[in-house]
Amino acid sequence: MATIEGLKTVRKHLNQLKRMYTVTDSVTVGFAQAYALFVHENRGEKLRGKKRPKPAKGTFWGPHGQSKYLEEPARNLSSNGEFTRIAKAALKSGLSIETALVLMGLRLQRDAQERVPIDTGALRASGFTSKTSKAEAAIAKAYQKSEALRVAKLKKRGQK
Repeated sequence: MATIEGLKTVRKHLNQLKRMYTVTDSVTVGFAQAYALFVHENRGEKLRGKKRPKPAKGTFWGPHGQSKYLEEPARNLSSNGEFTRIAKAALKSGLSIETALVLMGLRLQRDAQERVPIDTGALRASGFTSKTSKAEAAIAKAYQKSEALRVAKLKKRGQK
């Protein structure tokens, strides 16, 4: 019987590729504040740029705030090829598909946070990217961080 030399090396390499290209989890990108969905879907934006009633400061829907702050960047990053570029670069560097998905999610989160309407900053601070299997913990952590920021801002406003 003939012997194939290097078969162990080929098997090892194939197993590495299998691990690298097997997706066992997905990625979730979102915002943890309870009102995030309402703001995201609020297409009216009737109060855009108007001053907030006292004692609050600032304006409704600040200069970069917009509804669909998560959906629009996702469409843009997909249609302009940025997601594809991120995935290709990650895989070329030897990273797994799951890591590539997380990197894509982080890019989406960054673009979405730039578009989030700002009052106290709590909504922007509640943004998160996580493997879906760990999303519950990520949501809780993002919410705690954003609530601490919101409370601090409201206290500061009350002092002035």
